[in-house]
Amino acid sequence: WYIEMVKPRLYNSDDEESQNAALWTLKDVLIHALKLLHPYMPFITEEIFCSLQSEEESIMISSWPEYQEERQFETEEKAIETIKEAVRGIRNVRTSMNVAPSKKAAVYVVTEKEDVRKAFEEGKLFFASLAYASEVTVQRDRTGIADDAVSVVIPGAVLYMPFAELVDLKQEKERLEKEEKRLQGELSPHLVDIRERIRVDGEYISEKEFAEIFRQVQENCGAEDARRKPETENCSGEDERKPSGTENCGTQAEERQHAAGKNGDGLRTDYHPSYFEYLYFMAMLHFEKKQPDVIILETGLGGRLDATNSFETPCICIMTQIGLDHTEYLGETLSEIAGEKAGIVKKGIPFVYSANNKTVADVMEKTAKKAETRAFSIKPEEICLKKYDEKGIDFSYYSGYYKYSTFHLSTKALYQMENAALCVRAAAVLTEMGSVRISGEELRRGLAGMHWEGRMEEVLSEVYVDGAHNRDGMEAFLKSVRADGSEGHRMLLYSSLQEKACEEMIRLIADAGLFEEIVVTQIESYRAARAEDLSEFFGEVKKTVIKDAGRALQYCLQKKSEGIKIYITGSLYLAGQIKALIKQ
Repeated sequence: WYIEMVKPRLYNSDDEESQNAALWTLKDVLIHALKLLHPYMPFITEEIFCSLQSEEESIMISSWPEYQEERQFETEEKAIETIKEAVRGIRNVRTSMNVAPSKKAAVYVVTEKEDVRKAFEEGKLFFASLAYASEVTVQRDRTGIADDAVSVVIPGAVLYMPFAELVDLKQEKERLEKEEKRLQGELSPHLVDIRERIRVDGEYISEKEFAEIFRQVQENCGAEDARRKPETENCSGEDERKPSGTENCGTQAEERQHAAGKNGDGLRTDYHPSYFEYLYFMAMLHFEKKQPDVIILETGLGGRLDATNSFETPCICIMTQIGLDHTEYLGETLSEIAGEKAGIVKKGIPFVYSANNKTVADVMEKTAKKAETRAFSIKPEEICLKKYDEKGIDFSYYSGYYKYSTFHLSTKALYQMENAALCVRAAAVLTEMGSVRISGEELRRGLAGMHWEGRMEEVLSEVYVDGAHNRDGMEAFLKSVRADGSEGHRMLLYSSLQEKACEEMIRLIADAGLFEEIVVTQIESYRAARAEDLSEFFGEVKKTVIKDAGRALQYCLQKKSEGIKIYITGSLYLAGQIKALIKQ
């Protein structure tokens, strides 16, 4: 750092005395370093030593360096530390914004501390050189600094750089527009329209293309089975269905595989894909045609035997929070469920997971070790909530590559902080590997623009839909409701499927005491729990039973007045049904 800091004095200064002082200091430090290194590197240190000075003929007979009290400069060293922090911060920001070193920008140092002011005033020359600054201004407040200035916080000061001086706005706009046109393929669950499941660059697959690839898959399933149609009930999400069929889980799936018949070409003749597998095949055909740069696949159920696990070499695998769900297929304990889901871990492929539970974390680490791959965990204590209001969530997270960064999410779902942190960590891992290049600014902009349907989604003014459908999801939902700052009343519209832990979820809702009135309805599905049965679980809580979901929604909206918030939860099926009703 001293060498960096004296470069401007050596090359750009006309002060000969100052240059000589810098050269003497550098030489003196180097001579002492050579003496300390001599026992380990006798020949090279001797050669350099002799070429530097003539007072002593040989390093072997020179005096050993001794500690000298007069060479301790605490004030100066503190000033250097301040400059170092400032330069590091500015260079990190410039790197995250892809700003070239040749691009100079003004730097404003705002501080009220005299020692910090003095450090920057006396070190302006070398600070400007190291921070690629066109000019350095030290002042006590933000007067005259543009509102859009990029800030860097260091101990005792805040540094500002005008955004317009760092980035060519026209060129950056063109670059972003070009970047946004890059294709991204997604295979995710749907809430209303089945075409939501297959998207490219955010756009649903067209109805025409959907029909074409549906027939293409159908024609390749075997002559007899081609006439069979997969079950196509308008289900509402991956956690609410049996995505790969009940036969695609555990030993049942393995038995089915062993029992399968094959024709003379070695191809199976008795196989017909399940609902999820059918859609997965369709998505792959669509992506093959569109050739996206990135494909994001969400598993249907579990992981080990999931259709999406046929990808042998993805660039990364990500595991969100695991709870007790689908126990009839994945196992009855968190350890068993985690083992099934950890089936997506592959040799040599980086793995990012949520470590909010020790049992789950132990399974993930053991699986990653066995697969000889690196595992990156996200712990709840690493995520810090900064701000929570009507505009959304501000949180900070340390990710390694992006250091400590603050991000904004345009949602009221507090649990999305952990999911966003998983994304940040995954982006950091991929960027460090060179698989992609995502700057900190691009990451912040992407997360701020994220919209996740059915997860604390505001579908009408102060009307929120959330697909919580198990204990963990309900606890997360209630935590967000509790923090909403509501001073008025809250209403809840609730329903769920019969195989879900209805009684347990309802007990959580009743005990929370967050809702003045609860309206119980019934989902349009053969798997729906009866509204009357759900109502009984609520006990003495004030409740109204309206079996028809449309009428139940109308009832809530009619009773809604200023300051009242309406929440709708219990099932992704319900979330999809309500969204469809509102759209109608």
